[in-house]
Amino acid sequence: MVVHALRVSVLVATAVALVGPLTYDEHAHAALNGAALRWSWWGDQLLGFDMTAPRQNLFSLVRDLDRVVVIVDHGNTHRSLMLGVANFISHGGMRTVGDVVRWFDIPLTARQARMLQLCRTLDALREGEQLVVQADPYQYGVASWYGPGFHGRLAASGEIYNMYARTAAHRTLPLQSVVRVVSQRTGRSTVVRINDRGPYVDGRIIDMSYDSKQSMGMGDLAAVYLERIDPTALKGECP
Repeated sequence: MVVHALRVSVLVATAVALVGPLTYDEHAHAALNGAALRWSWWGDQLLGFDMTAPRQNLFSLVRDLDRVVVIVDHGNTHRSLMLGVANFISHGGMRTVGDVVRWFDIPLTARQARMLQLCRTLDALREGEQLVVQADPYQYGVASWYGPGFHGRLAASGEIYNMYARTAAHRTLPLQSVVRVVSQRTGRSTVVRINDRGPYVDGRIIDMSYDSKQSMGMGDLAAVYLERIDPTALKGECP
């Protein structure tokens, strides 16, 4: 038992040393997968994995764990090693950029989705490459907030206004639209649903709930821009 554990440990260390520099090379990965099947002296099974199945050998595991996918989304940076674990366990289910964006639950405009090339495979990413959500302004202006005097009253959408929900008022956007509000000064952002009308002060483009403005760390007023989120942007399937 000890000998077997030692052999596995040595094998893992060897795989890390050999595969580490090649983790971002798509052709190298395919070659290593094939090699693992050809010289597997322990048969089809290793630690419960079927060596004959895609993405179930040691080289795939090392590669998925070694590769870190980073998405820069306005003022936020998303990075997760658990993505590699999920990819290995799902036998390559996290295959495309779109899969990663859905994993992090990042809302996008239609233009942002096109620019990210959601159907691009993760195997095609270069080492150190970051996926950046580009700004896609719909409207520039000043954001304000409203709360205590309106909390519990009827909003334009017919629902009861809740200052602790992520909602906002806009003069013209369709009710139930989803927008990202981005601070022009800090880059911090929040996503809100339009369920009311306003603001009715010149120069202001959006009236945010108390919770929404707190999530951005803004004061009573802030220079912002709005992005119109497309709820269908992440629903397209890749060939």
